[in-house]
Amino acid sequence: MPTIRQFFVQSQMMRFLMSTLLLATLIGTACGENVVTVPATPTSIATPTVIPTPPATETPTATHTPTPVPNVTTPSPLDKLREMAHQIIESDVTTGTSNLISTEYVEWTDASLNCPKSDYYYAQVITPGYKFTFEVNEELYSIHSNTTGEVMFLCEAPSGATDSPLLPPPTATATPEATATPMITIPDPRYAVIGHTQELTTLKWFLDDLGTQWYLDGQHSPEEIVLEIPGHSRLFYVDVTVLTPIWTAQQIAMVTLDSPGAVWYISGEPNRRFSPDQIIEKLHSLYTLIKSADPSARIMSPSMLNFDFTCNGCGGYTSGREWLEHFLQLYQEKYQELPPIDVWALDLYPLDWLNLPTTNAELMTEQVTNLRQYLNTFEEFYQAPIWITELGLHWGWADIDWANPECNGQPSPKGEYEQDKVLLYFEQIFDFLENNADAYRIEKWFIFITYYDISTCNYEAYNGASLYESGDIGSPLTKVGKLVKNRIYHIE
Repeated sequence: MPTIRQFFVQSQMMRFLMSTLLLATLIGTACGENVVTVPATPTSIATPTVIPTPPATETPTATHTPTPVPNVTTPSPLDKLREMAHQIIESDVTTGTSNLISTEYVEWTDASLNCPKSDYYYAQVITPGYKFTFEVNEELYSIHSNTTGEVMFLCEAPSGATDSPLLPPPTATATPEATATPMITIPDPRYAVIGHTQELTTLKWFLDDLGTQWYLDGQHSPEEIVLEIPGHSRLFYVDVTVLTPIWTAQQIAMVTLDSPGAVWYISGEPNRRFSPDQIIEKLHSLYTLIKSADPSARIMSPSMLNFDFTCNGCGGYTSGREWLEHFLQLYQEKYQELPPIDVWALDLYPLDWLNLPTTNAELMTEQVTNLRQYLNTFEEFYQAPIWITELGLHWGWADIDWANPECNGQPSPKGEYEQDKVLLYFEQIFDFLENNADAYRIEKWFIFITYYDISTCNYEAYNGASLYESGDIGSPLTKVGKLVKNRIYHIE
């Protein structure tokens, strides 16, 4: 990516030291090779550092004085829900003064929050939420809500009738001859997500709320990677770089004993970081150790950042096709066999900095098609599935401001956030993935990211899409998040 998403940011000094050491190593070991040198990233999911070239304007030299933060008390999520419920009462019940009588935690029996509308079909799943009871002119009104406030409405009629929805009286229409098909209630297991935190309790809330089973949340130590979130499956990510040591046989044995049959995602986006010959021995060692310790384990390929397309308006990097061709050829030459890869990984980002926002869905679907066609030329990989390990976009705004004095030369949003284009981008890609999942053997797609602040300047140049408004438990979904959740549950 033009810069990227680092889930767990280390100190600036550590980045500087690692960057310097990596640069020296690459120069010393790969002189004359076509290698893209980029700063080392923290121990998290490798992310592309393809930074757009800013226009030739002078960066202001004035120093920035941070804006003082007011000392205020942040309302709790439940307080915010009460305020939202009060606003609904004031909007829908226009006479009299409203008083909140009670707040009751409820596990609603289905997705209608016990307030169904006729001719609608609802997921028959327990839906946690709240019931807010208000008194207006000595009559009672009830607001039903889920835990986030994403779904909240006036349900009960005046005078305290229990769960009596305010629906129009039935009309004398004939009963349909055919029975409507009920809504799919089981979340689509192909949808997965990349989490913004490694704190398990927090991440569990977001996964439960969104409905995804599989998730990716960065690199872990062998001791941490086996920790599980009940009801969810973690993709085991192990980064492989020129400098980092590989896991020992003992460490791998510990993980495989605890988590047999795991999917091991080994190295992210090496086509923008290293040439195959720089890391191929480490990759081979890991493949051998994992398969020896657990024959049921599934080895995932290094994820290519796109396949044929690289980027427009940036420094460039090796295409996924070129890197993969070199990798497979070199592996066969050194080990007289193809690598034991069970799943092929691909990261999709339309890095077109000359056309903002970066929402070219067709460009991304072409990458999936081209990778499938390439894999089908190998008898060994013809049936191997594809997982989209990162699916997102970098810039959802109409323009980029490089001269914002508060950003110290870092890119910041400019103009409007192009929400309609962002939503259309995801809709088009989801349609493609769902429609071609069987033919192209696409098993899963991981959406980036549960939360990211996309409204401010940042050195990572990621201002694309966030599924939630904040990274805190109880956060409401963004419109992109609502779209994703609706697709997970196949809600039109």
